[in-house]
Amino acid sequence: MAEKSKLEELSSELPENERKKLLEKITKRMQKDEKEEIIHVELQDEERDRIITNEMAQLSLLQKIGLWLKKFFSGKDPKEAFLDLKLSHIKKRIHQIAPELTGFETRNLTPKFAKRLYDLYKKTYPLFSFFRVFSKNIDFRHNASAFLVEKKYDGVKKTIGEFITIDEMEEIFATTSFEDEIKKELLKRLNKYLKTIPESLFAEIEAGIKTLGYLEKVVFFPFGSIFQYFHYNLESTVEEKYPFFENAPVMLMLDLLEKLYYSVYIVNRLPDEYVIHEEILLAYIFYKRDQEIGGEVNEAGVKAEIDELKRYLKELIEDVQDFYKKIPLLEMIRYFRKDPYYRLMFNIPKVYIKALYAAFLKEKLLTEFRNQLKEIKIRVIDKKVLDIFKERKVMDLFYYNENPNFDYRKLGLPYFKHIKSLTLLYNYLNSLYKNYIQDAIQLVNNFLLVNNRIVQNRIMQYASGLEDLEAKIVLFDRSLSQEEEDGKTLMQFRYNLANDITLQKSYRSFIYQKDKEAKDLLDKARESMQGIKKIFDDILTSPMESVKSTLKTLHFTKGRSYTLYQILKSRSDNIVYFVNLLTQLLEIEKGD
Repeated sequence: MAEKSKLEELSSELPENERKKLLEKITKRMQKDEKEEIIHVELQDEERDRIITNEMAQLSLLQKIGLWLKKFFSGKDPKEAFLDLKLSHIKKRIHQIAPELTGFETRNLTPKFAKRLYDLYKKTYPLFSFFRVFSKNIDFRHNASAFLVEKKYDGVKKTIGEFITIDEMEEIFATTSFEDEIKKELLKRLNKYLKTIPESLFAEIEAGIKTLGYLEKVVFFPFGSIFQYFHYNLESTVEEKYPFFENAPVMLMLDLLEKLYYSVYIVNRLPDEYVIHEEILLAYIFYKRDQEIGGEVNEAGVKAEIDELKRYLKELIEDVQDFYKKIPLLEMIRYFRKDPYYRLMFNIPKVYIKALYAAFLKEKLLTEFRNQLKEIKIRVIDKKVLDIFKERKVMDLFYYNENPNFDYRKLGLPYFKHIKSLTLLYNYLNSLYKNYIQDAIQLVNNFLLVNNRIVQNRIMQYASGLEDLEAKIVLFDRSLSQEEEDGKTLMQFRYNLANDITLQKSYRSFIYQKDKEAKDLLDKARESMQGIKKIFDDILTSPMESVKSTLKTLHFTKGRSYTLYQILKSRSDNIVYFVNLLTQLLEIEKGD
């Protein structure tokens, strides 16, 4: 149980870049390699001696006489003679259960054994296609398992919108500016949802998956390898009559017999009321028809196919259990290994349906989230732009804009990356900065920095830098007009790009250079704005009494009176708001 809980924890907390590895890990744990599934238990000499001594002490008088006679005529010590006696009893039991399966003296398996094995193979044959998909196709197994949960749980949730709305995601991103905060909230709600699914439902589902997991060991048993020892090669189709088999050397087949015993043993462990989920069979039918799982189907035709698969599965289970009862494989293995105490331990396949479903759903939701993320960010930014500019109209740049005269996407080529962010900056400098930030800078210079030339020079450098940037953006934009060299170059690119690879390389370099120039302007703007904000914040938090007193003075601005503290605080907050907005937009543009 501890291991299962660990996997369930991983399914909900694993970092995004490892979630597919988790799905593979769970699947591999459900499909362990056969060498790991069969464990040979080596008895220590002391333990073997103790067991033999105890069993010899429990012999009846008649059995002790028989052991003495065997020891007398064979010349072996009592324990060796006892082992021979045990092997004789195993040989007798094999004869009683299934006579003529093996030639003990010739150490071979007879065609009778091969025929019974061929009967078992014929039962697996019609199910091979199904199990090849169910067991080997990881994507199918994940999708089918999720489909099974969705069919059996009334309160199922399948899409991201059922966990968190677009508006909620926008609000989180607008508040925090971090997409990881949205993911945290999404995964928190996913974990809460998983807790609403009853454990009894997962147990019921696991019971049915376990049935198929056990059967796949028989279906994928290497029948071809074992039949080769009987001098027969499996055909691509099943033969109605028994093929011709010869005797096979049992000593060369012992490892295969152990695998065969493991395969039939675990199926025999199935309860009498075993479960087969029709939903898994339905998912397979969708897969065969190349349809999305859960789509529309002809119900009558589907029911016939499901009933046929169920019949094949039922017949296979019955035949495997009959094979297990009537073919004493373990006794044969012990006899030919000359060890009546030969032991095998098996790692029975386990199913972690809750962890698998949780990991699958997490992967699905995060994929949907990634697909929606850019739209969410853009919508948040659009709302923030409306909020920051209010009734002011945001004007596009004339030439550095989103209206090229050619279809660069069709050619797989880039286009200007920072159009929105540079346009946003230009409008901010042209309207808000001039009418909102500059007055605060003037007040600071007149009332607080008169005697502080160093800080006054610094804030004026930042301010003049922003004023220069407005003019530089205009010049940068104008450089792409048809009258300027860069504009003429761009026009030449537009008309000749389609068939000229060399020109396309030059075009990419041109776009890259213009984007670099735009990014430099944006970075300088953020640096200057953050510098002004830093000076405002230092003044607002100054411990000097003279500064505190000045901050309380009233000033008339925008038709109302405010304290200098209120003016600086509102301008500082405005700068933070805009710089964060610009940074978010640059992040989106970086990913384009």
